[in-house]
Amino acid sequence: MPVLVIYGMPSSVKQEHLERVVSKLQVEVAASLELEPSEVSVFMPADLMQKGLGEELICIVQGLFERPERTNEVRWRMAAVIRECLYLFVHDHSFGTPLENCRKVEVIVNRFHQDVDGFAMCKIGPAK
Repeated sequence: MPVLVIYGMPSSVKQEHLERVVSKLQVEVAASLELEPSEVSVFMPADLMQKGLGEELICIVQGLFERPERTNEVRWRMAAVIRECLYLFVHDHSFGTPLENCRKVEVIVNRFHQDVDGFAMCKIGPAK
């Protein structure tokens, strides 16, 4: 399951805008990898350094299982899909918002070999 961690997002961006971009990222990344959107996680951790937030958005993709069908071309295409989603998000929210000074969107895709690297998961049902 790929995990997208986006750094540099100002905390003052409206929640509904963040929810829309997260949903779009989940749909687009899932389509590029032939997954369900629910299999794509997106996190935007709070940055301790407030200076410079919104000037660049950097997305690190973690936990992308290495599989034969996930060729370099597939990873590059997924990175381009993420870049485009974030670019459009910045472009749509750049005037008079915390993203008006954004000058760079960067995507870094890390591979993960589940047979070599550690991996454990359990699914938890709904609370009762």
